[in-house]
Amino acid sequence: MTLSLALLSALALFASHEPTHAPAQVAPAEMPAQLADKGKARGVLRYAVVDPAAKAIPCRLTFVPSAGDDLDLFPNIGARPEQLAVRRNVVYTLSGSGAFTVPVGTYTVYASRGIEWSMAAELLTFEPGKEITWQPVLRRAVSTPGWVSGDFHLHTLVYSGHGDSNLNERIISLVGEGVELAVATDHNHHTDYAPTVSKLGAHEELQTVVGNEISAPIGHLNAFPLDPERPVADPNSNDANALFKFLRSEPNAAGVVPVIQLNHPRWLGIDYFTICGLDPVTGVSQSPNYSANFDTIEVLNSNPGWGYHDADTTDLEVGGGIHSVLQDWYNLLNRGQRCFAVGNSDSHTVRKMTAGYPRNFVASSANTPDQIEISEIAESLRAGRVFTTTGPFVEFRVNGAEMGETITLDSNRFMVFVRVRAPNWILLNRVKFIINGDIWRTVEIEPFVLESGKITWPILQEVFEIHGDAWVHVIVEGDEPLEPLVTPQDRPILPLAICNPIWLNTQETAEWTSPWGAALIESGKLPQLRGLRPSAAALLCQAAVERRRPQAALLCMSALTSNERRVQLAGLRGAETLRGSAFAPAIEALLRGASDPFLALAAARALAVCSPEENGARLLALFERFGRDRLVRYPRELDHLLTGTPCRDWSVIGSFDGGSGAILFEGEFGPLSDPRAAGPHPGKAGSIEWREATAREDGFLDLVTPDPRMSSRSVSYARTWIRTEKSREALYAIGTEDGGRLWVNGAELYADSSQHDASPLQHIATLTLQAGWNEILIGVQNGGGPTGLYFRVLAEDLEFAAQRP
Repeated sequence: MTLSLALLSALALFASHEPTHAPAQVAPAEMPAQLADKGKARGVLRYAVVDPAAKAIPCRLTFVPSAGDDLDLFPNIGARPEQLAVRRNVVYTLSGSGAFTVPVGTYTVYASRGIEWSMAAELLTFEPGKEITWQPVLRRAVSTPGWVSGDFHLHTLVYSGHGDSNLNERIISLVGEGVELAVATDHNHHTDYAPTVSKLGAHEELQTVVGNEISAPIGHLNAFPLDPERPVADPNSNDANALFKFLRSEPNAAGVVPVIQLNHPRWLGIDYFTICGLDPVTGVSQSPNYSANFDTIEVLNSNPGWGYHDADTTDLEVGGGIHSVLQDWYNLLNRGQRCFAVGNSDSHTVRKMTAGYPRNFVASSANTPDQIEISEIAESLRAGRVFTTTGPFVEFRVNGAEMGETITLDSNRFMVFVRVRAPNWILLNRVKFIINGDIWRTVEIEPFVLESGKITWPILQEVFEIHGDAWVHVIVEGDEPLEPLVTPQDRPILPLAICNPIWLNTQETAEWTSPWGAALIESGKLPQLRGLRPSAAALLCQAAVERRRPQAALLCMSALTSNERRVQLAGLRGAETLRGSAFAPAIEALLRGASDPFLALAAARALAVCSPEENGARLLALFERFGRDRLVRYPRELDHLLTGTPCRDWSVIGSFDGGSGAILFEGEFGPLSDPRAAGPHPGKAGSIEWREATAREDGFLDLVTPDPRMSSRSVSYARTWIRTEKSREALYAIGTEDGGRLWVNGAELYADSSQHDASPLQHIATLTLQAGWNEILIGVQNGGGPTGLYFRVLAEDLEFAAQRP
């Protein structure tokens, strides 16, 4: 029979709590751990969370108050450091039994052990000085022979310097969530969990691997296994080719070439793909610092699964992400690169970022964690025998072939087998079938409830027909959040699983041909986009442009008028490459109708070469339309639209006493009262005078004084002169750290008293330059730390001087 989701939610909450007639595991004589505030009324919970054989098992206990939202229940987090990992309303227990104090009140208490186990829940009321004994039974709900679960991106406060988890807590929380394989990846450090596992006696529950999250200017990436005694990789590396070569050569106890995993490669500021120039439209980088010599890509990062959604095509919170990493992965697969999707918690904390969500199931012959061979894990990852999940366990095959395999079809028809399993507390909704990056079919699934109360899901056997070689994979989604068993964050944590592909050879060619290879062949004929799926249409347009086929312009024009965003973007890149003014009307129409900033920027970028006359006005209109914050996430798109060069020739004076922190905006003093005076002026550390300074190539002018202590709570000024042949209006861009004021020829044009880092496009507006030399004066108020500014006039044919000529 089938049940409604509402009824299933109630069933998932309470049906897994089963009474047991097994011998009690609670030790009445044990003194309770003093977790609750000693100054408040408390009760005691004596517990033993057991399996059906009455053996106490590691687990997580989550307390949800019936009234109020105060979750800071257990402030004494260090009460039992070798048994418990405690934060706010969550207690991880390594032994599965014991006792601790609880603030008086009524709570729904949940016992759980990760996504392979059932969940128990009970409403408990704690009274002052009284004890409650609770012995719930958890059952293994999903059997996973041939697979082990692993989290390959984990941190500790001890060695990463942020978060809150120490080494004991990291191990206890991982074991409590049922993770079997943990890769330690503190930033630029070789952390070895093995001594801690041994000290805690947890070796039967958890296998560990030494790794490193190399956190470098080119982005963040993991390498494992590594030797804990070896020097770490260069954290200042700007060249992925050299860095990856070094990592591949690192010796280790497993005797294998280390796995290289790209971490959150579209998380702004530490995003390998963006920094190294991987185009989110074409899947190609022209940067000499980019390397494709990696094994896996973190398509799901942290509990919410950052990277799954595109910032501009979803209403969901995406954190610091920009483009969809999932789409980046599709682009690489379509280009013929065989790299594989993984997902990891990136947990730095005990509770806020729960370890093991998402996690990976990797093919392994081990029956228990202590039997896991790291060499076999590395081999499985490189072969694609892995899937990532926040809940569902997925069996996925095509004509009997497993993930990572390439099979030759007897005909153009094939069958995809999908079986999903999950404990009762995880509810699922659909399975998506993706071929060459396009969703070919979505099947809604409904659960069945057996007489035992166990929920099962239908087995799917879907038949497809293709013409040409392809790759296929599946995604499983659920709409019911996993809270409170996974701590909610900026958006609901939902069930989600992503399987790695199976490659299909249709015998039309002797060897498997990538979608890109097929597009190159097709572009040499008389192609058209009509009737093609979005990925095929985008690739065909790109191939025709790259090879300068006679039909390239027509295909670009067709792409520009498509209803599919991915195809439109391919048309814009093609028009930019072909540089034809005939594209301008279609691009202008696309720009006017663009609903997201990246599509609009891509259109403006194409117009900058196809019809450059109104480039400045377009840029200003985009900032007014979408707002600065939504546009500056895409610096590589903006770089194509910024004319002129940053001002680098300056005279500066500082530091003046910043007083309470807003003196720059309260009156005139120092050079503002007589800005042309050479000085001296009274500064924080005596008399100061104007001095010449040069900004960096990117335009940043550092205003920190030789004695950095003088820069805190200070005011500094910078002045330059700009010459133009004739009077003109032009766009300018300014950014200051912290607050700033701008005067042009003595007239104040801009003021911002807030505290923030400087960015090149913090504020964009128009100014008027008179014929001849124009004085630019900028004041910067600094609260503390670094201080400086960016300034740029978006116009050509300008001269700059630090002193008035």
